[in-house]
Amino acid sequence: MGNDITESILWKKGYRINSRNEWYLPPKDHSVPPAAERKRDPGHEPSGKDEGKNVHAGFRVVRIKSYRQRMCDVRNLFDKHFTDCLVAAGLLVDDSPEWCRIEVEQIQVDHWRYERTEIEITD
Repeated sequence: MGNDITESILWKKGYRINSRNEWYLPPKDHSVPPAAERKRDPGHEPSGKDEGKNVHAGFRVVRIKSYRQRMCDVRNLFDKHFTDCLVAAGLLVDDSPEWCRIEVEQIQVDHWRYERTEIEITD
Protein backbone atom coordinates (compact mmCIF):
# COMPACT_ATOMS: atom_id res chain seq x y z
CA MET A 1 0.00 0.00 0.00
CA GLY A 2 0.99 3.65 -0.37
CA ASN A 3 1.94 6.03 2.36
CA ASP A 4 -0.45 7.16 5.05
CA ILE A 5 -0.83 10.70 3.67
CA THR A 6 -1.89 9.48 0.22
CA GLU A 7 -4.35 7.00 1.74
CA SER A 8 -5.80 9.71 3.96
CA ILE A 9 -6.31 12.02 0.96
CA LEU A 10 -7.93 9.25 -1.09
CA TRP A 11 -10.24 8.34 1.81
CA LYS A 12 -11.33 11.98 2.25
CA LYS A 13 -12.10 12.19 -1.49
CA GLY A 14 -14.49 9.26 -1.15
CA TYR A 15 -12.29 6.40 -2.38
CA ARG A 16 -12.59 3.05 -0.62
CA ILE A 17 -10.61 -0.21 -0.53
CA ASN A 18 -12.15 -3.37 -2.01
CA SER A 19 -11.54 -6.98 -0.98
CA ARG A 20 -8.42 -7.15 -3.22
CA ASN A 21 -6.89 -4.11 -1.42
CA GLU A 22 -7.45 -1.88 -4.45
CA TRP A 23 -8.69 1.70 -4.21
CA TYR A 24 -11.95 2.41 -6.02
CA LEU A 25 -14.49 5.24 -6.15
CA PRO A 26 -17.96 3.90 -5.28
CA PRO A 27 -20.91 5.07 -7.38
CA LYS A 28 -22.65 8.16 -6.08
CA ASP A 29 -25.98 7.79 -4.35
CA HIS A 30 -28.27 10.07 -6.35
CA SER A 31 -31.20 9.55 -4.02
CA VAL A 32 -29.80 12.25 -1.72
CA PRO A 33 -28.93 15.54 -3.46
CA PRO A 34 -25.63 17.20 -2.61
CA ALA A 35 -25.74 19.58 0.34
CA ALA A 36 -25.71 22.65 -1.90
CA GLU A 37 -28.87 21.50 -3.67
CA ARG A 38 -30.91 20.58 -0.62
CA LYS A 39 -33.85 22.78 0.15
CA ARG A 40 -34.06 24.25 3.60
CA ASP A 41 -36.71 22.91 5.91
CA PRO A 42 -39.05 25.85 6.57
CA GLY A 43 -39.32 24.70 10.18
CA HIS A 44 -35.70 25.74 10.75
CA GLU A 45 -35.90 29.30 9.44
CA PRO A 46 -34.83 32.12 11.73
CA SER A 47 -37.66 33.07 14.03
CA GLY A 48 -37.03 36.81 13.85
CA LYS A 49 -36.92 39.11 10.85
CA ASP A 50 -35.69 42.68 10.78
CA GLU A 51 -39.05 43.98 9.51
CA GLY A 52 -40.85 42.65 12.57
CA LYS A 53 -38.47 44.07 15.12
CA ASN A 54 -39.79 46.40 17.77
CA VAL A 55 -43.35 45.19 17.24
CA HIS A 56 -43.41 44.60 20.99
CA ALA A 57 -41.63 47.82 21.92
CA GLY A 58 -41.82 48.57 25.59
CA PHE A 59 -40.47 47.42 28.91
CA ARG A 60 -40.95 43.70 29.56
CA VAL A 61 -40.50 41.33 32.49
CA VAL A 62 -39.12 37.92 31.53
CA ARG A 63 -39.46 35.10 34.06
CA ILE A 64 -37.42 31.99 33.36
CA LYS A 65 -38.31 29.01 35.54
CA SER A 66 -36.10 25.95 35.44
CA TYR A 67 -37.78 22.81 36.79
CA ARG A 68 -34.93 20.50 37.78
CA GLN A 69 -34.52 17.24 39.63
CA ARG A 70 -31.08 18.22 40.80
CA MET A 71 -30.72 21.80 41.94
CA CYS A 72 -27.68 23.72 40.79
CA ASP A 73 -25.87 26.88 41.80
CA VAL A 74 -28.04 29.84 40.76
CA ARG A 75 -25.07 31.36 38.92
CA ASN A 76 -25.12 28.31 36.62
CA LEU A 77 -28.67 29.03 35.42
CA PHE A 78 -27.69 30.94 32.30
CA ASP A 79 -30.46 33.06 30.85
CA LYS A 80 -28.37 34.71 28.10
CA HIS A 81 -29.28 32.18 25.41
CA PHE A 82 -33.01 32.55 26.06
CA THR A 83 -32.98 36.34 26.13
CA ASP A 84 -30.91 36.51 22.94
CA CYS A 85 -33.49 34.29 21.22
CA LEU A 86 -36.34 36.50 22.46
CA VAL A 87 -34.58 39.56 21.03
CA ALA A 88 -33.96 37.77 17.71
CA ALA A 89 -37.64 36.77 17.56
CA GLY A 90 -38.67 40.38 18.10
CA LEU A 91 -40.36 39.70 21.42
CA LEU A 92 -37.90 41.97 23.23
CA VAL A 93 -36.41 45.20 21.94
CA ASP A 94 -33.17 44.52 23.78
CA ASP A 95 -32.01 42.49 26.75
CA SER A 96 -30.57 45.51 28.54
CA PRO A 97 -32.06 46.68 31.89
CA GLU A 98 -33.53 49.66 30.04
CA TRP A 99 -35.90 47.36 28.10
CA CYS A 100 -36.44 44.34 30.33
CA ARG A 101 -36.02 42.76 33.74
CA ILE A 102 -34.93 39.12 33.79
CA GLU A 103 -35.97 36.90 36.71
CA VAL A 104 -34.49 33.41 36.92
CA GLU A 105 -35.51 30.75 39.40
CA GLN A 106 -35.30 26.99 39.78
CA ILE A 107 -37.91 24.65 41.16
CA GLN A 108 -37.13 21.12 42.27
CA VAL A 109 -39.13 18.23 40.77
CA ASP A 110 -39.27 14.57 41.80
CA HIS A 111 -38.23 12.94 38.52
CA TRP A 112 -36.19 13.90 35.45
CA ARG A 113 -39.33 13.42 33.29
CA TYR A 114 -40.73 16.58 34.83
CA GLU A 115 -37.68 18.71 34.03
CA ARG A 116 -38.43 21.65 31.76
CA THR A 117 -37.84 25.35 31.30
CA GLU A 118 -40.73 27.80 31.21
CA ILE A 119 -40.44 31.36 29.92
CA GLU A 120 -43.09 33.93 30.76
CA ILE A 121 -43.09 37.41 29.24
CA THR A 122 -45.26 40.19 30.65
CA ASP A 123 -45.55 43.91 29.99
